[in-house]
Amino acid sequence: MKRPFRTLMITAFVLAGLTGAWPHPASAVKLEYDSASRILKIIAAHETKKPAEHYIQSVVVRLNGKEIVRQVFASQEDVTALTVSYKVFDAKPGDTVEVTTVCNVFGKKKESIRL
Repeated sequence: MKRPFRTLMITAFVLAGLTGAWPHPASAVKLEYDSASRILKIIAAHETKKPAEHYIQSVVVRLNGKEIVRQVFASQEDVTALTVSYKVFDAKPGDTVEVTTVCNVFGKKKESIRL
């Protein structure tokens, strides 16, 4: 029983190495909010050798628990990170913004900021 599992795992690691797609979510998600412009800047650190094959697939922004933005991507422009900005019209001091990033291969990373 152990042999098929071991073979499957070795095959998965070899294939992941060949595609440069070691499964991992963003290593960090940095959130910056400018209250004057109401712009939320998101920097999802996600290193990849092949950003057309292994990338941050989606970003979801929630304001006080309510989803206000959902964006899906087909690739990642940069080999080190995905950077996006959104205008958060309804944000007020004391509100909480939560961002979830999802890797197309494996994993999620969440971060939040209190305004």
